[in-house]
Amino acid sequence: MLSTIGDAELREALAEYSLTLEFLQQQTSYVRLITTSRLNVLSFPEVSLAYDPNSRRERRFAIDFDIVAKNSQFLEYILDINNTHRAMAEWCRDTHESAVALCHETARLTDRECSTALDTVE
Repeated sequence: MLSTIGDAELREALAEYSLTLEFLQQQTSYVRLITTSRLNVLSFPEVSLAYDPNSRRERRFAIDFDIVAKNSQFLEYILDINNTHRAMAEWCRDTHESAVALCHETARLTDRECSTALDTVE
């Protein structure tokens, strides 16, 4: 059935988008699983929430940086969280790039312009 869609370039773009989207969905599920099983940042005694009426959520983290800088478990926690967010951002970027490629291939075959939702984001 896919062999009847467009040409080889469009089918390749569609397959690539499908694969990256499926991978992103799997990784999102995995990240949710590991994130919910991790310690919460508030489990560290050096970290607490403080009322801040000027903050969007009316609260901010209060952190004793002198103490947490010496806490290897806290630093490992922060690095792990950072790595997870970096990986998710990379996977989202890859998925977006494959969606844009599919958009351009579709536009090429339909003689229409490719316009994505992110084209309007400033």
